[in-house]
Amino acid sequence: MDSDGVAAASATDFSAITAHAHAQAKLAAWFSLQIVGGQVLMPLLVATFVLSKTARRDPTLVNLCGTFILTGFCGCLLLYAGKATGPEPSKGLCAFQAAVIVAGPPTWSIALLSLVFQTWNALDTDITKRPLTRPWKIAMIIAPYAVFLLWTIITASVRTPPPYPKSATRSRGCIPMNTHPLSLISPHEQRKLKGEPKNLHFPSTNAVSLVVTVTCIVIILFAGPSYCATIPPHKRIFTDSELIDPWFPFDNKQFLGLARIDWTCQKADLNVRLAVRLFLFMVYLFGGTVLSVWSIFDGHLDVTGRDMFVATSKRIPSITEFKPLMLSPLCHILERAVPTAVFIVFGTQTDVFHTWRSWLWRRGHSDTEQTLTDSLDDMDSKLESPVIVIGNPEP
Repeated sequence: MDSDGVAAASATDFSAITAHAHAQAKLAAWFSLQIVGGQVLMPLLVATFVLSKTARRDPTLVNLCGTFILTGFCGCLLLYAGKATGPEPSKGLCAFQAAVIVAGPPTWSIALLSLVFQTWNALDTDITKRPLTRPWKIAMIIAPYAVFLLWTIITASVRTPPPYPKSATRSRGCIPMNTHPLSLISPHEQRKLKGEPKNLHFPSTNAVSLVVTVTCIVIILFAGPSYCATIPPHKRIFTDSELIDPWFPFDNKQFLGLARIDWTCQKADLNVRLAVRLFLFMVYLFGGTVLSVWSIFDGHLDVTGRDMFVATSKRIPSITEFKPLMLSPLCHILERAVPTAVFIVFGTQTDVFHTWRSWLWRRGHSDTEQTLTDSLDDMDSKLESPVIVIGNPEP
């Protein structure tokens, strides 16, 4: 081989090694976001909302946190099984990992839709409209898990004909070529596959992107009026006890009266922190929606985090195999950072901080939380911004 050929081969090898190192760093970040957001911050929020007497939240919000715990754990199965590196995992584990990873985005998007719909319904100022009934709320809580189960079953059961019966490897995100969870591959598209396909994203059949996109658009449609309602043009803000529905069981001094808005507004104030949080969250959600739509038309853009597993291949892939990774990491980071974003929006509120403080002091102050409840009553009128609750908590 001449010197030019050796130099070209060396450059290619160096590029492949560099790309492999970058992919390893991205994979570490991907796992870290899932563990921190889904298995540390979300359980903390759930425990706070369920166990606290002063920071209870609507079941749809607690349920959203629960779906992130589930999908975060499912995304780390290979890591917990010790198969993230080294020898390839079993085909069964690989197929199950692929199915549950792909079921994640539809699951939490449906849970978020339930929360936003509950918020929109609670903000409706039509006094003749009754609150959501208990069966409706139960259905909204069950729906995300039903979607998760259904999507997992469909993903695991869909088969396409050979020639790729043994191609499920960790380097492809444990997605076997004959069990394609991202798309239901049509016979016409199957005939177009010759040799080893470079990517399996088909714009006409990318079911995950379509479901997440449609759901996010509906969420934005509901979230827009909810956001606008928190900032009336005349800066009027909420919380008169007369505006709370009779079935609302808690004192409005502990909860922001999002059940109804005081349009007469004897307390003129602007809930700046609530407005800023909702606005930033909507921008975040809109960005994810744009990328999801983009992925429908661009086969190199993955919204499931699947191709992050390329970094754990036993061999160093060629540089051409990293081309899909050039656009996908932003999608992965946005998707896996959603639990952290939810924590920032709902876990950095006054009553939540007071609850954590009371728990830390509980060893020496057994009656701290009762004292906290009394002090919150006294402090309510002094708070710069009311405490936030989304929807009407159940008794």
